[in-house]
Amino acid sequence: MSNTISMQYKYFPYISKYLKSNASIRMYSSLSHIDETGKASMVDVGLKNDSKRVAIARGFVRIGPVISNLIAENNVKKGDVLSVAQLAGIMAAKRTSDLIPLCHPLSLSYVNVRLKLNEESHRVEITSEVRCSGKTGVEMEALTAVSIAALTIYDMCKYAASPGTMEIYGIELVSKMGGTKALFHLNDDTFGKGEKSQRGPKKTYFFKDTPQKLTVAIGQAAVLLCRVKNLGNRTVSWIRKRDLHILTSMSVTYTSDARFTVVGNPETDDWNLRIDYVQPRDADIYECQVNTEPKIYRAVELKVLDIQARITPSQELYIRKGSTISLTCTIELQDLPPSNVTWYHAGAVIDFDGPRGGVSLETEKGKLGTTSKLLITRAQLNDSGNYTCASSKVTPASVMVHVLNGEHPAAMQHGGTGDVNRRLVLLVLIFLVDTMFR
Repeated sequence: MSNTISMQYKYFPYISKYLKSNASIRMYSSLSHIDETGKASMVDVGLKNDSKRVAIARGFVRIGPVISNLIAENNVKKGDVLSVAQLAGIMAAKRTSDLIPLCHPLSLSYVNVRLKLNEESHRVEITSEVRCSGKTGVEMEALTAVSIAALTIYDMCKYAASPGTMEIYGIELVSKMGGTKALFHLNDDTFGKGEKSQRGPKKTYFFKDTPQKLTVAIGQAAVLLCRVKNLGNRTVSWIRKRDLHILTSMSVTYTSDARFTVVGNPETDDWNLRIDYVQPRDADIYECQVNTEPKIYRAVELKVLDIQARITPSQELYIRKGSTISLTCTIELQDLPPSNVTWYHAGAVIDFDGPRGGVSLETEKGKLGTTSKLLITRAQLNDSGNYTCASSKVTPASVMVHVLNGEHPAAMQHGGTGDVNRRLVLLVLIFLVDTMFR
């Protein structure tokens, strides 16, 4: 064998199985990062289309009870371990191509490293999420972030560790998406083992009886339905389409927004996404994805309505004692089902069966909304105050009611200032006339 081939065996021993004869090295072309001469080469991704890429990685550092207490009390000599490790992980993700020779430099749009101290199991759990829009994935950046964060923890805490008490383990790619390949995600059952979920023999599909559009009002809880048949060992993930953010995977949540949770029940094939206290920014298309090959997904559009209740009359109301207070609350629900309305007086729910009597409610519910009319007969002075109509689906509305004891409403409304205003105008006119003829 020639010296060239010998050198190639020396530096690339793993390619020997691809050689069929000493005279031929044609089979080097089957290795993506080795050129025809057997030298290391970066893959040319120039012909690939740009796409949004997301990768999530995870790892653990076993630290033992002593170091666990030091971190919890922030008494580690070298400083705040979790904060320093988080920054180290973020910096490492941005420098991955400098650390791993054949990685492409990428313009990352988002890097997040989260560290959680588990005081019961005496370990630090590290999760990284990296995103970009480019021609190749960000798996290595996510894995590098976790690795360097773990090494930083090890470095800062090793002085207090007994032999064998610290261990870095379970660094693995949890999830990736983007490009032409299907969404990949580790099954919960294999989390920490580095194994991919296996495909089952039956065809996986979505139930078609789940709605693909959902409308809720601000402040309500939204439940986006996703029912998957024959899931097997595959994984269900929820993705927000606007930024391709992986929100959940199976029962694991990958967003710091605690309003997002999975309401899953494997027995009924339900993997629903719940969003509490919905805000206008939550309006988007959400995809329930299954990591089949090719991947399958079901999109659910969430529409958020900002609905304001209206009371007529809308301003302050002045009536005579003994008259009837009549207030009408209108709620235009648009795409929402009719809503129940609750009336409050001075912050307390109005009791229609109370000893006062003479209080009634007329409610009409239709396709366009709900109308609720509050009637209070024989108004008394203590019926004055703030009246509010509220519903779980809308922003409440209020009006101030004044019950007058024999005084004309106009006098109360203007506060007796009409004569004063007229006198003031007259004085101004006299002043102007006097100035003109001087």
